[in-house]
Amino acid sequence: MNVLYISHERNLGGASRSLLGIIDELKENINAFVLTNAKSGDFLDELKKRKVNIIYSKYYWWMSYKANNIIKIFIKYRIHYFINYISALRLSFIVKKLNIDIIHSNTSVIDIGALVSKFSGIPHIWHIREFGKEDHNIYFNFNSNKCFNFMNKQSSKVIAISKAIYNKYENYIDRDKLCIVYNGIPKSCL
Repeated sequence: MNVLYISHERNLGGASRSLLGIIDELKENINAFVLTNAKSGDFLDELKKRKVNIIYSKYYWWMSYKANNIIKIFIKYRIHYFINYISALRLSFIVKKLNIDIIHSNTSVIDIGALVSKFSGIPHIWHIREFGKEDHNIYFNFNSNKCFNFMNKQSSKVIAISKAIYNKYENYIDRDKLCIVYNGIPKSCL
């Protein structure tokens, strides 16, 4: 099975460490590809050590910190959305060529995986690891209800890493799609 994981950071934050754990545990059962918008960083170094297939593309977060200048922010996010849209169209051809079976977005701060899924028809899993404003003070760049609707529509499954995150999203995501998967313990620790 070919799985495309979508990353959002260049360094080894919690989400990236968890993704490495997933890749390590499933390496005998899957052929992992990781899409990144970074060309360097500790996370990419770890992927290279593991000989994971890395795909680079320009894309931006669909969440950000609140800012004061609404007009500049509005223009900036429209440009970012356009870049994401074009990148997703291009990537949809690449994932078909690579015979990707599943697209897995490793965080809720990016929407590129869902866009690629939309254009390619490949099932998408969205891994929600953060609340947003409550833990990182970040917000959707567009109407949050429309973003939640898009998450629901463009996902085969949505994984919450805790009951609290599940509770936040249960009003927006179909219950048959939403599940809890706590971060696991690697076999090496058992």
